[in-house]
Amino acid sequence: MGPLVSYIVPCYNYGRYIEQCLRSILQQTYSNIEIVVINDGSTDNSEKIILQLATLDSRIRYFTQENRGLLPTKNRGVSESKGIYFSFVDADDYVPAERTQKMVEVFEKDKDVVFVYGDACVVDEKGKPIKNFFEVYPPVNGEFSVEMFAHYCFVDFSASMFRRSAFDKTGPFWSLAPRGESQDYLKMMEVGLEGRVVCLRNTVTAFYRRHGENVTEGQIEKKVERYACLQKSLEEFIRRHPGLEQKIGEKRVLWRYARCHFMGGFYAGLAKRWDLARKEYARAFRLYPSFVNALAWISAGRGVAFLGYPLYRLVARRLY
Repeated sequence: MGPLVSYIVPCYNYGRYIEQCLRSILQQTYSNIEIVVINDGSTDNSEKIILQLATLDSRIRYFTQENRGLLPTKNRGVSESKGIYFSFVDADDYVPAERTQKMVEVFEKDKDVVFVYGDACVVDEKGKPIKNFFEVYPPVNGEFSVEMFAHYCFVDFSASMFRRSAFDKTGPFWSLAPRGESQDYLKMMEVGLEGRVVCLRNTVTAFYRRHGENVTEGQIEKKVERYACLQKSLEEFIRRHPGLEQKIGEKRVLWRYARCHFMGGFYAGLAKRWDLARKEYARAFRLYPSFVNALAWISAGRGVAFLGYPLYRLVARRLY
């Protein structure tokens, strides 16, 4: 029997998906696992389904709490889990049967590996494949945390697994966003600074379910806020890790900050929040003067209303 692997599953009102999620973990070919389910105050039938499965398999450990949000729920999941390696799986996602075995083998062969991730297959509400995550966000070669910061998040969180000893060195999840957005992106970069990161490029290690509640095309104003908070979080990330800015390069750091405001301006324009859009584009241009896209959009003004939706779909194909 190999080392214990923990799966941490935060759940809030995903009763219609949680059974498939938990069964997919229980059916792993690697049997020495535990599933730590944190019910974050669900008001649907989530608890009933979880308890039914827990009576059938003692590897499910169930915890319930009043609604606290994703960030503290994930932190509790870490503290309640016992595995040497652990992974987070969103309650509306599910995983292939061989993934645990494949990922544990990587960790066991090299003690310097702190983080393993694979591809994710994006599926619709019924589980029909749409495309793979790496088709949209191909992994970037180079030092993991440097390239993740400088480019974009090219890892689906449910498709990853951590070595506990490395994860614990980085402390709890954090984010400067009010709802904890981007906490997984920040955490993966932090853990990546602790050792080697291995990408299983040709292996799907999670199925990411795309449905009406996680595709936020209609929540444009929240996106503007999210990108502004991401920029602040990235600044804080650099502050917490002295020397990283030199590795990344000052220009690439500023470009990354500017891109956050450019995307905020883009979505503000789609919401016809013209004053906010201009402010966000101006911030992008001030941070990175050669960010010519921002200048073009500032001068375009309300022209975004005409071009907005087609361009939005173009960008959305990259975002989702």
